[in-house]
Amino acid sequence: MMLSRSVRITPIGLAVLLVSAAAAMGAPPEVNGKLETIGPFRVLRVWGTPEEMGFAHGYLVGAEHVSSLNQRIAGVPEEYRPRYLQRREAALQAVNMPESAMTELQGMFKGIEAAQEGVPQIEVLDRPLRLDDLLVHNAVDMVRAFGCSGFTVWGERAGKAGVITARNFDFPADRSSVEKQMILVRQPTGRHQVATITWPGRIVAFTGLNDAGVCTFVHSGTGDPLQPPEGKFAPLTMVLKDVLETSGPGEAQANAEKALGEVVPYPSSYMVRVVTPRLKSKDHKPARVFRVDAGALSENPVGPFSSVTTNHYLGADFQPAEGVIEQLRYEAHPPTVYRYNLLNELVNGKLTEETIWQTLLEVATHVWTPTLHSVVVYPEQRRLDMAWAFYDGDIFMAAPESQPTSISFQQLFAAPE
Repeated sequence: MMLSRSVRITPIGLAVLLVSAAAAMGAPPEVNGKLETIGPFRVLRVWGTPEEMGFAHGYLVGAEHVSSLNQRIAGVPEEYRPRYLQRREAALQAVNMPESAMTELQGMFKGIEAAQEGVPQIEVLDRPLRLDDLLVHNAVDMVRAFGCSGFTVWGERAGKAGVITARNFDFPADRSSVEKQMILVRQPTGRHQVATITWPGRIVAFTGLNDAGVCTFVHSGTGDPLQPPEGKFAPLTMVLKDVLETSGPGEAQANAEKALGEVVPYPSSYMVRVVTPRLKSKDHKPARVFRVDAGALSENPVGPFSSVTTNHYLGADFQPAEGVIEQLRYEAHPPTVYRYNLLNELVNGKLTEETIWQTLLEVATHVWTPTLHSVVVYPEQRRLDMAWAFYDGDIFMAAPESQPTSISFQQLFAAPE
């Protein structure tokens, strides 16, 4: 007869067993990211290499991107869906995604797969999510133009602030676009930290700034598009993300000019406003407005102490470029020229925090789409004021309905925990 023997497990042995059990069950992956809030705003903070940042993005909010994708495709009427899918495929064939961005999107796909324990379905298309879906949604500026009114002032008009720059982002949004808007703070190893106002699944820079006070804003323009667009193109807003990552105030405008010159000719027409803190050089102006379209890279003129940008090209006399007025005369949309003239009038003098917000409010009432976000950046004071649209049975625009919340750069670019 065999006698039973008791087994004594030491603390070290127990620890080994627990670690082994956790490994066998599949321990949660390391995630270089965190969801938090600053005031009323949701913030996704990610850090590390492009792959690590992408993985954290996908792991933490990728399910929201998949949900939005399902909703968006389901919202396209069936008779238009083949055309919609053809446009997606055409955009996919034309994308030449920068290497670091491609790595980040590949990491995002892996993060989505890890969080959902498998590749989720795109139910409307009856197929699983593909990396292509992330590529297309991060190249959307190639398909249609985005971005609306803004201004930059400096010198006496900015007072003690030194430089003030602002923008309204108007977009024909649905409830999902309003409620899922977020601040993405990317903290890449060895590069500038970059904050963009965006949505889950998108790392592009429509409205962006970095920890050195450099800001970039895109505005849809009135230049010629490519008909049809042939060739490969790096998405404009992805190029601007890289400019923000690699540029301090002294080189940002030159870096942007070089990078945008490599993008042209481009499928859509844009104006790109690049704003920096003041430099010691007397010739330096804090704002430059580049024009990107089917032709050569060009610029809108900038005044001695201000720059106003809505959605049309300017001539040397600060009036709409030839042919623009005719393009803008259509019903149901107040001409961009009116908003341009209104902004010029409102910023022609010393601005205060109250009058700045009143200016954004006034301009927002002259667009036919909701203002998704309004933001004012004080790059030399290292802070920004911001408001977002909200949904309460209907969509309420950012500037007219919401009071701004002030955020310091110290809060925005806090060291990751």
